[in-house]
Amino acid sequence: MTRRQRTVFGEVAETYDEVRASYPDSVIDNVAVLTALESGSSVLDVGCGTGILAEPFISRGHKVLGIDPSSGMARIARRKFAGNPNFRLHLVDFQTWSPGSDRFDLVVAGQSWHWMDPDTRFHSAASALRDNGHLVLFWNTANQMETPIRAALDTAYAEHTTDMPAGPPGSKTGLNGREPHEEIAEADRFELLDVVEEAWSATYATDAYLRLLGTQSDHRLLDDSRRSALFDAIADAIDDIGGGHINVQYICRAFVAKLT
Repeated sequence: MTRRQRTVFGEVAETYDEVRASYPDSVIDNVAVLTALESGSSVLDVGCGTGILAEPFISRGHKVLGIDPSSGMARIARRKFAGNPNFRLHLVDFQTWSPGSDRFDLVVAGQSWHWMDPDTRFHSAASALRDNGHLVLFWNTANQMETPIRAALDTAYAEHTTDMPAGPPGSKTGLNGREPHEEIAEADRFELLDVVEEAWSATYATDAYLRLLGTQSDHRLLDDSRRSALFDAIADAIDDIGGGHINVQYICRAFVAKLT
């Protein structure tokens, strides 16, 4: 069976849920204000995965419908929110999903919008929203600092891969070479309202960083021997230069658009 890059996350769903970052509370709160969410508002989470983005909305009293095509990811999300009436999940691809008579106050996508069909994703989001609804695209992006570890990682990737960025999830910015705000500006029926930003950082031990990298689709699609050689080189760089730890600077961005 051919492995599709957009669904290989399900192969490591448990690890994905453990190591992938959530989103800063202040970003979620500011988004809620900008989109006029009230307790009980309805949220559609596109590419919900294991429910990492759904969780802060559910905890704030909102009702979330998650959509994801991966049974492995969906299993974790259903277990996480078992018995919670504010969470539902449809195991389906956004490209083939229809909202039927359902309409939502907010459509969100956390690190997933680039996996949706660029020819239909904005139209599909618009068709799922109530009048005056909003679309918010969330991204945790790694800020690649010029450090000795970064230089060593660049060398490791150059030796063992081709055209793969030397960094954790979010190292490849934009959508097909374009930034989300540029795509929103050209999308029918959407107007960019604001971009909510917050910088944050995380320090990973060597093993934890390798587990994080192991949840990235491009790393998962490397053949086993190449991935093993790459990870060995990464571990050597972190152990030798960073003393067994690596600090990653992130910036979380939420691109807030209003239905017009």
